[in-house]
Amino acid sequence: MFVSSGNAFVPSGKPLTRAASQRRGARHKNQVCCKLPLGKSRLWNRLLECFSLPPETSFRKAVRCLGLTNSLVITCWCCLHATVVAPALAVNGLVDHPLTQPLRNKYYLVRAGESIADARGMVESNPVDKTSIAKSGLTARGAQQARAAAEQLVKKLGFCQQTSQCWIWPSMTLNAYETGEIIGDKAALGHERIVPEFSYLDKRGLGVYNGSISSDVIPRLHAQDRADAQYRPPAGDDGTPPESIFDVFIRVRQLLSKLETQYGTQGADVVIVAPDTYTLSVLECVMNGEPLERFEQHLFAPGEVHFVANPKVFPIRDETLPHERVNWANIESVRHGSASGG
Repeated sequence: MFVSSGNAFVPSGKPLTRAASQRRGARHKNQVCCKLPLGKSRLWNRLLECFSLPPETSFRKAVRCLGLTNSLVITCWCCLHATVVAPALAVNGLVDHPLTQPLRNKYYLVRAGESIADARGMVESNPVDKTSIAKSGLTARGAQQARAAAEQLVKKLGFCQQTSQCWIWPSMTLNAYETGEIIGDKAALGHERIVPEFSYLDKRGLGVYNGSISSDVIPRLHAQDRADAQYRPPAGDDGTPPESIFDVFIRVRQLLSKLETQYGTQGADVVIVAPDTYTLSVLECVMNGEPLERFEQHLFAPGEVHFVANPKVFPIRDETLPHERVNWANIESVRHGSASGG
């Protein structure tokens, strides 16, 4: 075990004086760095990789660029003897939009059955109401919708019929979790296969519109969304977050990346249950390689199930731009077969 002692990492229980620290640092510097055949040694290349330096970097340039101290030299020594994950692999689980690699799991998207707030035609998107029976619980019709969704998943779409790796990820919002339980019962899955999700699948926060009549505000909101996926509704005074479609995408991307990392090695059937349409609509845009502004083409009614059998992969992207700012004209040309690489 190593601990920090002044300017160096040393075996625990043996603190060094400053002079001894400098001598030890110099000795490691000679052993690790100076005796390596530069540009050829595998260890040297791994050291450069630790600090994200080009492979052609010389030792002197590395020292000058990094301002190496004794502790950093010894850290280099530890790095050389550890397993180094290539940068490309380290972020492999972070999905792109549009997808640049195939998804390894099968995803079944389910909107939860009707909640009491849905039945009243009210906007209820404050996270504090997620477990409120009076607002978020299933209605009798909602429970019937959940049973119909479960039947469709198992009997028509083949959920959990060809693999033992089956998981249900419902939002912790009450109607979504209750819907997840109904699906689990139909698929004969134990509760250990139902994984409650605490934030990524929350309803889209609608800010000042929270508590309003849905039919009064949703058409105007969607008109703004169509024009700009980063439009946020005005903030209210009850703590409801004002989220844009792009904000929802950030959550969805994190969830999808997490599921791909967690289950993608073997491949699994994953049911995602959300309390409203927005997270699911955005997910479907991602799987279809469509701009987020098209989310309205994939709206979900309560209890509705969508399964994207063949998520579209577009291995082209302007690498100088962030993942979210893709060249959609180029993507469209690939979609319609007028450019190579699709």
